Amino acid sequence: MAKVETLTFQVAEIKFAKDGYHIVRTTRGDSVKGKFAARIGHCYKADGTWETDLTWGPWYKLESAVSIRMTSPEALGRFLVLQLKGKGVGEAFIGALVEAVKADNLDLEELLDKAQRDVLVECVGSRNAKKVDVLLDIWPKIKPAADLMSPLLGYGLSEAMAETVLALYGKKAVEMVEDHPYDLILRVDGVSFLTADKIAMKVGRTEKTDPKRLRAAMSTGMRDATSNGDIGVRRKTLLDKTMPLVNESILENGRRKMAPGVVPVVSLELLTKTLDDMIRGIYTDEDGAECGFSSNLLEYPDEKGEKVVWYRPLVEAEELIAKRLSKFSAAARPDLVARIDAVAAKLGAVLAPEQRSAVEKALTHPVTVVTGGPGCGKSFLLKVLLAVMDGASLRGNLAAPTGKAAKRITESTGRKAFTQHSLIGYQPGGRCAFDQSCPLPADYLVIDEASMDDTELMAATLNAVGNNCRIIIVGDVDQLASVGPGQVLRDLIRAGVVPVTRLTKGFRFSGGIAAAARSVNSGVMPETTADGQFTFVDTETPTQDLMEAVKQLLREGVNPDDIQIIAPTHKGDAGCTALNKAMQALLNPEPKGGTHQRLRRDNGDIRVNDRVIQLKNDKDLGLVNGDVGWVVDISSDLTVTLMLPDRDKPVILNRNQAQNLSLAYAITVHKSQGAEAPYVLIALDRAASFMLRRNLPYTAISRASKRALLFSARSTFAGAVHRGEPAEGSRRTSLVSKLLAVMPVLAVPAVAVAKPVDPLAKAMLLDMDMDVPI
Repeated sequence: MAKVETLTFQVAEIKFAKDGYHIVRTTRGDSVKGKFAARIGHCYKADGTWETDLTWGPWYKLESAVSIRMTSPEALGRFLVLQLKGKGVGEAFIGALVEAVKADNLDLEELLDKAQRDVLVECVGSRNAKKVDVLLDIWPKIKPAADLMSPLLGYGLSEAMAETVLALYGKKAVEMVEDHPYDLILRVDGVSFLTADKIAMKVGRTEKTDPKRLRAAMSTGMRDATSNGDIGVRRKTLLDKTMPLVNESILENGRRKMAPGVVPVVSLELLTKTLDDMIRGIYTDEDGAECGFSSNLLEYPDEKGEKVVWYRPLVEAEELIAKRLSKFSAAARPDLVARIDAVAAKLGAVLAPEQRSAVEKALTHPVTVVTGGPGCGKSFLLKVLLAVMDGASLRGNLAAPTGKAAKRITESTGRKAFTQHSLIGYQPGGRCAFDQSCPLPADYLVIDEASMDDTELMAATLNAVGNNCRIIIVGDVDQLASVGPGQVLRDLIRAGVVPVTRLTKGFRFSGGIAAAARSVNSGVMPETTADGQFTFVDTETPTQDLMEAVKQLLREGVNPDDIQIIAPTHKGDAGCTALNKAMQALLNPEPKGGTHQRLRRDNGDIRVNDRVIQLKNDKDLGLVNGDVGWVVDISSDLTVTLMLPDRDKPVILNRNQAQNLSLAYAITVHKSQGAEAPYVLIALDRAASFMLRRNLPYTAISRASKRALLFSARSTFAGAVHRGEPAEGSRRTSLVSKLLAVMPVLAVPAVAVAKPVDPLAKAMLLDMDMDVPI
């Protein structure tokens, strides 16, 4: 009689299945037969006997089996690398150990026992015996974490993702990931649909046509659209982008496409039905019954009459902007208009006609907009306006989207400016300390650098003040639009429903920087200026030439902290990732000898003394997206001590909070908005030329106060300069139609409006009990 043996295995392939009976191939190549609930990717511990078939060879006859979690050697190896940092056991040793264990078909976790020391030493060689001892001493202390962390790493999650999952679900982390993999897309930063889908397929409980899977893919398409700044996406585009996600696909030129010659498992008809059901807010349960749910999708035509699927929360934010702007009713103050010239003279200057017009409009209309490029006198007219209103004992606030922008406004006006988030008490989830039930006490509100305001931030800000508050919105409409969804400033100007003043006369720095910025904004290619303020370097190797320029500036005695590199994207030879690594090697090279702490990042590790940028708002720490500081310490538990230029005391970030830090020697143009540096070096990579428009180099050049140096192939730079924004902007929004539905056009819009009021938008706003002009 054959001896009963225990076998632990993982299912790689199901060769036969009927009535609970399965024949499977394991990841080790063994054949297993018997009745059990086999799933691809799942691990089992079984009792049975080995038998031999004359045709098929040896196979394992399973009598009973229980499902277990078995960590792959690679996943456990990743965990060990992370846990053993700075303890003399490096990544190379762990990698060699994993390969040796796999080659000998051994179980790594079973070997991490002091009784197995000799076997481990034999695997990695006697020269590594001390490292084996360190590993065996530490293993009992970290094993509880390994039981949770290793499976998560094995599913392809990064360390940061896995730690977020553990923080969310605790001891049920692995169970929740396996039961609800698509929930990770919304709950864990960095988890894409493809990552969640790989987990779902590996767990083996989800069919390719599962409605949950298709809804998750469709939601990903919408999230991609909003992450690119759109409020909605064309129906056809959404379906075209989702089809390759849910079927076998290939990557071509950075874009995912359907694999040629492969019949899709998920048909276009099925995907279309899924989208229609999501818009209707219904789904079919396992019994075939239709159930309702609260959908985040809407469908109605855009300004051009095309079918567009809109993201409901952003549409509601647009509706709130329109509603609030239509309700502001601050009365005209001709008595204050009479004081304008005297106040300006007291401040030591005479307002230009267009500046005076802007101040007058602000004092005689409930809502006004002022737009203009760098050096056009926005700051001085604000000083005059603030002085006039303060002279009348009016209460007011000055705000901007980011901390950098607020600091610049404070310096230029002499008035304390706040970030909009801090002013209105903005909290995660969109809740605010101030709203219509408890409005911010203010007679006026100035929102500066408004080109950076996304739809939700502007909606929350306008909703935080009362109807009698006077609103003055200031910004450069020709700069890049906000990082977040929408193009509020452009749409507000385009609608023509509030008075707009466009400043065109230059006052501040009449030299090469201003000339180059204006030239780019006019669609004219600028050349190196005689005063040296702007330099264009025609090169096919922008990174190499830029780094040589940095070294030259350092030789001239320029403070490294006064140098800011700007690039359009993170990727590519001249992207932020490559430039940050090059700058770090130059300014903060890795110490020689010994061990030192670092924050590991795919886009460049962070070390002590590195310049870093905060990537997200953190209310608990008082940090906002775009804050730049310097790392002064990294402790053994990866707690970071950060010093910011406008703080007297350092900021302490725990390991999870520090995940929002990234190197900042080079930053994207979007991240540079609202900031200024004496020396700005700009790299335009030919590989990124498809995404370049003139507002990108225009924004980057205008960040410099002393010198701007731009490195690019001439054709790449020229292509960007000659490619302007379309009149309606580059983003798909519906704010213009929302505004026109509730506010009359005051004058000919500064930028042409593509189409009159959309009737569906008007109907939606009427449902909100708003006064709509007929």
